[in-house]
Amino acid sequence: MALTPITDEEKKRLIFGLKSSVVATRFLTIKKIYEMVEKQPEKFRYLEVSDETSMRDILNLLEYISQNDPDAVLRREASISLSALRSILGPRYRYEVIVCEGCGEMLTFNWLFCPKCGEKIDVEKLKSSFETCEKCGIPISSRWNFCVRCGVRLKEEMAESRCPNCKKEIKPEWVICPYCGTRLKQVG
Repeated sequence: MALTPITDEEKKRLIFGLKSSVVATRFLTIKKIYEMVEKQPEKFRYLEVSDETSMRDILNLLEYISQNDPDAVLRREASISLSALRSILGPRYRYEVIVCEGCGEMLTFNWLFCPKCGEKIDVEKLKSSFETCEKCGIPISSRWNFCVRCGVRLKEEMAESRCPNCKKEIKPEWVICPYCGTRLKQVG
């Protein structure tokens, strides 16, 4: 299978569609992103490494719509598409991102100013919205099992269920794997 990179025209269409003031245009763009994730995930994987700015723009716009759009259907669809898109990308895009309040640029904890707009970052406010590692004090994600700086175990229980066939993460209450259809347990 040949890699088909996302074209500049496709990138522009997706970004402008997500920014549109027309509800139907935003909705169709969100559905298009989900369809591309399902049928052509390599396009977004290519975009992730070839055009980080566009990838960030798409993620930030989906995140914004999923949280702030007045239309409940759009919020739900944007949330679904965002989740699907993050699931196929590298680890730095899989989870919630820290963004500049001024321009929406993605940030990291050690920055004092936004690299895009120059706005001063309120580091204390940022740190207060995250848990911190008890050993080294850096902000941590609730999804982490270990601290990325000092390696201390953050969670005692790391029991993670995986499908015996496709090895994808599953929930304990599932009877059939939704990814490959393997029966996980007998009902009865």
